[in-house]
Amino acid sequence: MPTYKPHLINPHLIQSQVQIQDIPIEHLEILKSWRESIKNRNIFTQKETALHNYFIQNILIDILGYQGFGGDSWTLAQEQTIGAGSADVALGQFTPTTAQIIAPFELKGAKTRDLDAIIPGRHKSPVQQAWEYAMDAPGAKWVLVSNYLEIRLYAVGYGRQVYESWSLANLTEPLEYTRFQWLLSAKQLLSGETLNILKRSEQLEREITNKLYQDYKALRIITYQTLAA
Repeated sequence: MPTYKPHLINPHLIQSQVQIQDIPIEHLEILKSWRESIKNRNIFTQKETALHNYFIQNILIDILGYQGFGGDSWTLAQEQTIGAGSADVALGQFTPTTAQIIAPFELKGAKTRDLDAIIPGRHKSPVQQAWEYAMDAPGAKWVLVSNYLEIRLYAVGYGRQVYESWSLANLTEPLEYTRFQWLLSAKQLLSGETLNILKRSEQLEREITNKLYQDYKALRIITYQTLAA
């Protein structure tokens, strides 16, 4: 059975703050095409790198709004050198002479079904690879990993046990699309708004914990008084 993974963002915060939006027709067409490639299993016939450019252009640039190389600055870099390695993608702020990496992004093919499984010959999982890049990128706030079936978002400093996840086959659903944009779009992630959402989620968690403690404390007092009567 799959292991339950706690959410990075409290679901109650998502329910209370996310306003479901219509999916733009051009985005919907891309997402329907991707869903169909999963449904008919054509995506599993492609090698790991065969879909890199398609994924980057359609999902990261066209839908999420990142800007590829060109001009004086860009927000998405491919094969970005980090430490002793090279990340498939890095999101952040880039110029010809500077690189401020906010989120390294590790990409695997659809045949890599389990992102937590050790890859033969590499002795590490895709998730571990992505985290290693983040640890070697000063100022990185997020860690992203995908196998073209699922996209995961981790937060640096919050460990590998909690993350947000999206099934690419389900992004045609307005709620999932809206949550996708709310947390992963260039506008949200690069501006720091996604980090603000995470902080609001932490505050909500504390409020829920305090409320449970107060309720438990009140219940104990009532129980004690009832037994003493």
